[in-house]
Amino acid sequence: MLAFATLALFSCQNPNAGNQDTDKALSAQSVPEAQTDYFIIADSANKMIKSYLASIGDTNGVVKSDHLQSLILDAGALRRYLSDNSIKKVKIMFAHRLDYINDGHYGQPAGYSPAGLTIIVAGYDDDGNYVLAPGNMAPDRSMPCPTNCPVTGTAANPLLPVSSNQ
Repeated sequence: MLAFATLALFSCQNPNAGNQDTDKALSAQSVPEAQTDYFIIADSANKMIKSYLASIGDTNGVVKSDHLQSLILDAGALRRYLSDNSIKKVKIMFAHRLDYINDGHYGQPAGYSPAGLTIIVAGYDDDGNYVLAPGNMAPDRSMPCPTNCPVTGTAANPLLPVSSNQ
């Protein structure tokens, strides 16, 4: 769910604009005031996740193995990349996996295939210019779920845990 949480965090438009005041008020309990514009409460995030999962045919927590549920990124790699203080925003771009392309599928729709889809992460500065990692690189190496989903802990569930304080 890290990928989708990241997408929600950095998306260009807030799909829950109607719930924004409620989300801000509730999330302000644990997040400093200046940062609440970039967070939503777990209940709202779960509503968004459930809608997506329902759209790909998930019923009662059963995710089809041929439908991408989430993408998992290495937090250490993201921390190293985002330690560059010139990065002010992060753009997350959908892309085809190189294996998918190299298997003869360049330009062909991958649908919801975990084997076909990935994301490319690229930060940019105040002037709107990309800031690449050393070596002219951009973070990738996302792991598709299903196939690489956590099997233990709360992250084994596609939904976020919701505390009783909300």
